[in-house]
Amino acid sequence: MDALGADQADAFMAVLASPDDLAITVRDPDAEGVYPYRHPALDPILDAVPVRGLLTRGTTLGAALTLLAARPNSEHHTAPAAYAVLRRAARAGDCAAQLNLLLLLAADINTTASVLGQEQDRAKDWCPDDPTPDWLVGQTQLRRTPVAPAESEDVVRSTQTSPGIETMQSLVERNPEDVVALTGLGDAYLSAAMELDEKQPFSARGFFRRALNAYNDAVEHGGRREAAPGLARSLLALGRPERAAELLEPLVQDSASPGQLLELLIAAHESAREFNKATTAAQRLSELGPDAYPTGNVMLPVPQGSYSPGTTDDMFLALSLGADRFAPLNEHVVENPEGGGADVLDIPFIPPFHPTDGVTGTFAACPDWAWRRNAVLAGDPARALENWPSRFEGVRPDRSKSGCVIVSADVLRSVAERASGRATITPGLTVDEVADAHQNLFRWSGDLDGARRIAQEWASLRPDSALAHRRLAEIDYLNEKYDEAAAGFDLAAHHARLADWGDDLTVAQMELARGAALAAGGREEAESTLRPLVHQGTAGFAYQQGQNYRTALEFAAVSYYACLQLGDLERRSDRLHAAAEDYEKALSWLPTFTDRDIKVDRPEVLHNNAALANLTLGALDRAEELATRALEADPESPLFLMTSAFVAERQGDDALAAQRNRDALRSDPSAYPAANDLGVELARLGEDEAARRAFRQSVAARPDYALGWFNLGVLESSLGPGRLLQAQNALGKAYALDPDLRDRRRELTIDASVYRTALDLSKPLPPAWSFAGVERRATVASAGLLATLALGLGLARATGRRGSELAEEWLDPLSQRLESMPVLRRLGHPGWAVAATAVTFLAAAVRRPVGWTELSAYIVGLLALTAATICLREAVARRSRAAVKQSTWLPGVGFGLVTGAVGYPWAPLPVVAARPETPRVHLAASVLLACIALLLFVESAWLAMPLTSAWAATALTMAASLLLPVGPLDGAHAGKAGIAAGAGVVVTALLVGLGLL
Repeated sequence: MDALGADQADAFMAVLASPDDLAITVRDPDAEGVYPYRHPALDPILDAVPVRGLLTRGTTLGAALTLLAARPNSEHHTAPAAYAVLRRAARAGDCAAQLNLLLLLAADINTTASVLGQEQDRAKDWCPDDPTPDWLVGQTQLRRTPVAPAESEDVVRSTQTSPGIETMQSLVERNPEDVVALTGLGDAYLSAAMELDEKQPFSARGFFRRALNAYNDAVEHGGRREAAPGLARSLLALGRPERAAELLEPLVQDSASPGQLLELLIAAHESAREFNKATTAAQRLSELGPDAYPTGNVMLPVPQGSYSPGTTDDMFLALSLGADRFAPLNEHVVENPEGGGADVLDIPFIPPFHPTDGVTGTFAACPDWAWRRNAVLAGDPARALENWPSRFEGVRPDRSKSGCVIVSADVLRSVAERASGRATITPGLTVDEVADAHQNLFRWSGDLDGARRIAQEWASLRPDSALAHRRLAEIDYLNEKYDEAAAGFDLAAHHARLADWGDDLTVAQMELARGAALAAGGREEAESTLRPLVHQGTAGFAYQQGQNYRTALEFAAVSYYACLQLGDLERRSDRLHAAAEDYEKALSWLPTFTDRDIKVDRPEVLHNNAALANLTLGALDRAEELATRALEADPESPLFLMTSAFVAERQGDDALAAQRNRDALRSDPSAYPAANDLGVELARLGEDEAARRAFRQSVAARPDYALGWFNLGVLESSLGPGRLLQAQNALGKAYALDPDLRDRRRELTIDASVYRTALDLSKPLPPAWSFAGVERRATVASAGLLATLALGLGLARATGRRGSELAEEWLDPLSQRLESMPVLRRLGHPGWAVAATAVTFLAAAVRRPVGWTELSAYIVGLLALTAATICLREAVARRSRAAVKQSTWLPGVGFGLVTGAVGYPWAPLPVVAARPETPRVHLAASVLLACIALLLFVESAWLAMPLTSAWAATALTMAASLLLPVGPLDGAHAGKAGIAAGAGVVVTALLVGLGLL
């Protein structure tokens, strides 16, 4: 009356009383000139009202009409009238009226993006510095378009930013510490994650993580209570239900309207398998009823389509901010008559559980049903049966969105009766149906042991039931008892054939499951089991096409899955041509399932695995096509991104490969093969520092990843002497983890190992590493050879004079002839022996992969060992008052150069002649070198540095070379005691070097 005046108020109320006159019908909301909407009955009345009256009272009247429309179960469709009033009040410049108008339009699914954008801009102009306009629009966008629309029919979703995320990101940029903005961004990410959770698990996981980060930012800025519901949803999705429950419990106690918080708490307890606690929470919600939910004048726009009966993916209520304060507004300002749609049936291969109406699922807004179901799982079925209602009602205030979709709980009641030992009284249900629901309930809860116990009892009571044996085999498969599962599926096929000789489909499905179990268990007969199913499925499809197309599609699915399984078996056994053929057969089936009510599960698995087979065969174009298809299905799957990166790397596109691996690490920072490959590609692109960070990320994610350490060492070695210690540390760790890497070429290496994928892509699967064997280490082999030779000749020297006689008979005459030649006589200076020793060891070293920096350091150490040998002899001779002469022994030089060239170096060190003959002079160098080798081996075991190991092996080789009891070598002059002592030191050093001491 105050807003319109007496006459116009009467006319206005008359229109409100007539639903036909009240509606605004627009057949094409996008047509030009449609907006602003015209109300044929109300506009003439409102046009007669003075603008001043609408400005002062119109906002209040429009808000009252909006609240009347939003009242739960209201029969008053007053939203069009609210729009007509608010539009005029808003045009008069009232901020509150404009915000209310925006709220009303945002709640209507028929409001176009263009109209919403117009009113959003007006609200921002008339309400400056107020985040509400963007927040309202973002909330409706994240519900209407959680992810960006696909660019084509072949793509599941666009990788572009969705409108809701874009709006909320812009809001956060302008208000980086505002809890409203931060929780709004979390809501946008959360809605995208919930939309993709079943279709694209890796992309969904990425959005859940971003939502978690946004909510945590809100918590840091004082918004713990506001962020808690969204934070709990994210934690639930990321497998942390205990943390979600811990977060929610105190908020439930303090809230005046804890309805949605209790729903989430029930879901958290169920996910954590805390069924007693879930029962308690559900009973409390049941007692509170509709009063547990907010019904005030603060509302949230939830356009049509936001409602989902499942608790964790329902967007009808607030996702975070306002969960216990905001009432949902879901109204039509305009009518747009159109509709239609259909759902599809997936065929999971061997599912964790079979969805069963009234038994499985989380429907916490139906608490009376929820607490009874949870009581059965908690082991108290008798309690669940007390006062069983004739029907279950939801407790949300709006009956149409009550959250209770339990059409019939007869099956759950029968399960409770069966669990409590009572006779089933529900008519129309067979013993097998109730037993099946019983084991399935426990499978849904994650209690596979309990499910198996129930299925085992069922199979014992009904030994001729094919279904009982099938379910028992499924549980064994899920428990990774593959032999038992294969036997169970075989038994199920047997009983299915006996029950109906013409049931070819069920028998084929059981054989398919049996083949999968045999394949998972590594049994050879898997292939012979699966191969006939390819043709049997094809024949069944062809025969059933004209009779029952649904059955025909199920036969086609048998053939498809058989081909996929065969392809995987053949690819893993390196029969790549056969694998590619079977993958192509499976691919040929995919168009059959397009736009049908039966679809195969996860065709992206086929695309990815077929890409790997074609990649190995060198069919790079086909591999790229298939890898792209897999990536389109789930753009954030680290498995598919790594496959695509591998294809790009093989095609020589390091930039694209690097980008794919970056994306894989963004999706899963622990994907260490992707980090390794990214490092290789960045190094090729000249980004050494970024490559180093990538290699370090790979070994941080998995410290025992040998290839990552190896590549890090190779990169550090290439950066000059200043990085020698870092390079040696990394290479030492690589060699300790995989000794075969010691003789691998010092080149950055892509990880060619393959991730094994399966039909269930809800989580990453572990990789199967297979490093190829390489040659053994030359230095260790040489040291072992020389130590053995030294021991053998030492024993011969200790037991007789045959060694000296051989030397006198063959080597002394040879030495004399060589020394008689004038040219060779000049080579007697010990410097030639030093040079020959260096060349001998260098010739052996360059046969192994080694960097120039490491090689230079090795030469310095080699020369230091040689100098120590020469200087120690001189020092011992002076203390023994002996005259010594060190010289080059030409036969030794020749022998050393030959052995170095073939990779088994013998050290042609200078020989020494003492007057008088002093065993200590001859023994000193050998003992020193053996002791140095011993210390270096100990240090190498501690620090794991390849250069230290190389010096140790070199010192040991030198010691063993000198101890040979031949000719002028020290071993021929050290005496029996000296040989024994020297040999003992050498053997000790050798055993330490080999890791035996």
